[in-house]
Amino acid sequence: MTELIAKLHPAPVLVGAGPDGVAEATAAVAAGAVAFVARPYRAEDILPLLTAGRATGDGSADPLVVGDIELDPAGFHVYVRGRSLQLPVREFMLLRYLMERAGRVVSREELILALWGAERLGSNTLTVHIRRIRSRLSEGASSCCTIDAIRGMGYRLECDPKPFQSQSADPASAV
Repeated sequence: MTELIAKLHPAPVLVGAGPDGVAEATAAVAAGAVAFVARPYRAEDILPLLTAGRATGDGSADPLVVGDIELDPAGFHVYVRGRSLQLPVREFMLLRYLMERAGRVVSREELILALWGAERLGSNTLTVHIRRIRSRLSEGASSCCTIDAIRGMGYRLECDPKPFQSQSADPASAV
């Protein structure tokens, strides 16, 4: 789980445990956690670890812009045409994953592995999350971007910068 969190969200992961949790904490640090902090926790021990973990330099916290969607992973914000769009964590991570691969088909298996850390989900969980993001983008924000289902393949984030442009190029003929 630590690997998944570290990969999908740039927040530093700290592991806190008592004397009995050393093995689990060591494994979490090996998987990408920033540090292990022993109980009792003290703010002066934790704060330097949190601020040092932010400057990764790998671009994982850089804002993503696709079409009229701007996603700020560091601040956990999504804006569509300048308006804030509130997303739950899993939907935020799913949208981010698709934005990083905009225009490409991403298989269901890849999404499930990347976002849930599993090879399969026992239900239609992914479909439900995709439907909710689609709804938020189209109804709530009037985005020019859509998440298309490619039958038998997966999903693709597509953006049409001029979705409401008239078919006619002659403005005088549009009466």
